[in-house]
Amino acid sequence: SAEGPLYRWQARLGARLLAESQAADERRAHHARRLIRAVARCAGWTVPAAAAIAAGPLRLPLLAPGRVARDRTRARLLRMGVDASVMYPATINRIPGIGPHLAGSATTGGAQQLVDRLLTLPTYPTLAGGDLRRIEDAFVSAAESS
Repeated sequence: SAEGPLYRWQARLGARLLAESQAADERRAHHARRLIRAVARCAGWTVPAAAAIAAGPLRLPLLAPGRVARDRTRARLLRMGVDASVMYPATINRIPGIGPHLAGSATTGGAQQLVDRLLTLPTYPTLAGGDLRRIEDAFVSAAESS
């Protein structure tokens, strides 16, 4: 039938894409584990839920010792061509116009720490060894300057 060969073709394509997706997940997990080891050598830096994250995140979240260390390390990474990201510019209560919509005036100390300390690194499957070395070097420099 006309559908038979198309169905087999789709099945072959699906199997190939699934295998490639699994391989990409394995590369992301490898990259995450390697970067976690590099960050572990830097005083004050932590990786929240490192065991779960090492399973292959799209981005590796890190908590810097503070905003200054985070910003200094991020600037170094950006100069090296690494897409290091700061996820939140401010706590929710500081976003203009949102105040009236908040449920209360709870303190945001923990949220402020997250804003100040969170930095994410790429773990893309296409990262090359040189990319990973540049990220590791940035953390070696950060550790030496702290």
